[in-house]
Amino acid sequence: MQGELSFTDVVREILRPHPEGLTPQQIREFVKIGYPQYVGTPSHLKNVAAGNYKDVDHAVLARIYLACRGASDIAADKSRKPHLMTLLADATSVETRADDFIEGEDLAKLEADIGTLYVLSTGLYTAEQVEIVKIGITTGSVDKRITQLYTTGVPFRFTILSQLETTNYSKLEQALHCLFDKYRINKSREFFTGNCLKFLPDLIAIHRKIEEA
Repeated sequence: MQGELSFTDVVREILRPHPEGLTPQQIREFVKIGYPQYVGTPSHLKNVAAGNYKDVDHAVLARIYLACRGASDIAADKSRKPHLMTLLADATSVETRADDFIEGEDLAKLEADIGTLYVLSTGLYTAEQVEIVKIGITTGSVDKRITQLYTTGVPFRFTILSQLETTNYSKLEQALHCLFDKYRINKSREFFTGNCLKFLPDLIAIHRKIEEA
């Protein structure tokens, strides 16, 4: 049944018969026609009422960008404006970001592929007294993202260690998560021991050089 699909799976179903790709705006129209139950959700209405998005159409568009950003089998041609999304035929369907947060995200930055990579202290330590940190991304304010994280009931006391606004931010996060895999805490995707932080400045410098080239 359609209602059992995750929103990312809805986007996949829409893209599958369109190997030439679709823009997020085109995907939104397919969602409205074929999957109307995913339009005007309580989350959409809450965010519109809070002034985070102009209307439900903008909230749905933000959700599409987030779904594509978090799916390893959906490619975005960012050389085009708006982006062109395509489903990779031979890729494994893995969602690297499972959350449905649209609150606090910035639609203009999602469209421009500009976001913030952040590193948060958790206030927790390993048995060897090495601090546990969280590495994540947002297109909104990091403070608002921290507030969201607290609403999920996580037992941490987050403080900001560093933040970097950059283009191609989601790829930077994915690269860091891959490179820092040996420092990952219990295979939890975004939590690592602080030992990884000594490598962060050099990796960010490389990212900046690539983006400026």
